[in-house]
Amino acid sequence: MQLSDFLQLLKPLNPDWTLAIKTSKHQILPLSKVTLTQKDCLFTTGTHAMTKRKALSLLQQIHDKNLVILVQLPQKQEPIPIYGLQIGTGQIFLR
Repeated sequence: MQLSDFLQLLKPLNPDWTLAIKTSKHQILPLSKVTLTQKDCLFTTGTHAMTKRKALSLLQQIHDKNLVILVQLPQKQEPIPIYGLQIGTGQIFLR
């Protein structure tokens, strides 16, 4: 998913909801940090989940909206691409 699509999907959602990812083993990991490179936007897991408000305040300032959204999981060597969102109770899961 590109950054432009990600921002568009986030737009109507509650700004206080947190960002997370569900692993293949149904473990929920909070996304707490975002790092930008020349070609991608990399989310990493941590102990405190980032809110949609915080994510948008960081990401809306980026001029190149064609960056690819990736997530780095602790047990994986390579980041995984994100293809969509899933809405949970007070959470936005990157899929």
